[in-house]
Amino acid sequence: NVTVKGWNIGILYYGTENRSITDSNVLNNQYGIYLHSSSNNTIYNNFFNNTANAGFGGTIYSNDWNTTRSAGTSIVGGPYLGGNYWAKPDGTGFSETCTDADSDGFCDSYYNLSSGNVDYLPLAADRIPPGDVNTTVSQRMDYRFNITWTIPSDPDLAWFNIYRRLNDDNTTDTLIDTVPANYTQPYVAGPGYDNGNMYQYMVTAVDTFGNEGNGTYDPFEGPVSPIPFAPSGTLLTLGSGLAAYWYYRRKRG
Repeated sequence: NVTVKGWNIGILYYGTENRSITDSNVLNNQYGIYLHSSSNNTIYNNFFNNTANAGFGGTIYSNDWNTTRSAGTSIVGGPYLGGNYWAKPDGTGFSETCTDADSDGFCDSYYNLSSGNVDYLPLAADRIPPGDVNTTVSQRMDYRFNITWTIPSDPDLAWFNIYRRLNDDNTTDTLIDTVPANYTQPYVAGPGYDNGNMYQYMVTAVDTFGNEGNGTYDPFEGPVSPIPFAPSGTLLTLGSGLAAYWYYRRKRG
């Protein structure tokens, strides 16, 4: 549960035995972890992204680089615990380029760090997008829109993209905003018109790996015609109920 970044060696084991490192981020170091004459240590469910993720010196002993596969959320949001995620700043890390044919969150091959040091369950990059999002749009009294949406089940859901298009254009989607996964709905957007045409809105979900799911535009047809402006100080009524009250102030001179 630590983050180590920006050093020559992020974590150094020197003659170290029977220790463990889990659930940690080791980033942007020259060496992510360096083991010198160290043995029987357990290193799993960590995120390594360094120039060289692991180095060894002195007498090279065996260490455990994964735990037994078990249910649980991995450090990259996968459904199982196992080994570590091995990235590189240039995108050529083992986990970034390995295959995961059965989409279980593990690479299909082992990661051999050195003699006696093998990650048998290296974590694979998530290439599965979040589920579909259904968008609902409702008009506000100020003729802007309240946008709400369903939240798909995805362990590494990161943010939502909000798109807009004109109702006469089914080909151009304009990204107008991104909001975090824990955003408190509704999202307020508007205005609803552009040169006589009306806007429609769609929300999609994105995970930490940048995979984007699908969304659908709400079939909402746009705002009703605005209520005509009333003379200052008057009330607009609808039946016996108050429809709107507008207050104006005129600058003297």
